Amino acid sequence: MPQNPELNANRIRIILVDDQSLIRDGLKMLLSNEVDLEIIGEAANGLEACRLVDSCCPDVILMDLRMPLMDGIKATKAILEKYPQVRVLILTTFDDEEYLLGSLRAGASGYLLKDTPIIQLAAAIRSVHHGNSLLSTDVMSKLLGSVKQISVSVSHFNKLLTEREMQVFSLVGQGKTNLEIALDLNLTEGTVKNYITKILAQIGARDRIHAVLLAQDLPEN
Repeated sequence: MPQNPELNANRIRIILVDDQSLIRDGLKMLLSNEVDLEIIGEAANGLEACRLVDSCCPDVILMDLRMPLMDGIKATKAILEKYPQVRVLILTTFDDEEYLLGSLRAGASGYLLKDTPIIQLAAAIRSVHHGNSLLSTDVMSKLLGSVKQISVSVSHFNKLLTEREMQVFSLVGQGKTNLEIALDLNLTEGTVKNYITKILAQIGARDRIHAVLLAQDLPEN
């Protein structure tokens, strides 16, 4: 059966990066059932991934963390410095705080564990491709648990943000969704979304996760 050129053009181009060939083969097999996803390359370590991106132009990279020659965090940072439009989704067995924060600071758009069901993984790929950030529930809880004194830290942005924007940003730092923020501040969800878009631009954050990390890194005074 001939392939639909329009469908091919709209497929999300993916690179798999993992030092275990069985993991890569399993992901290829499972993701092959998703008609809008296309595996265009694979690498066994971060160094190979950096070279592969130069020739493959992926949309999304599924990146492992602990690999020989170059780990996933260093590879993510190197790739995004050169190709900021690429989205990196960490897929790992490690959920400790050091790896999580390191990955997000390197610019990863999401962080999932390898026991994530394939349906959720495919949805995550589509989500980060469309510009969203994504963490599993457990990972988000760990991230928020590591962020201390957000309500104090956000005050350092008061020269950039209005009082209302500061209120919204503080709630973002607490891990609240747009709907929860809207209910807390008696706003519409659309208005909250507009506030967050403006806030991210004002403070130079890539996304709401990066905004939380920025707040965490600020001095507490």
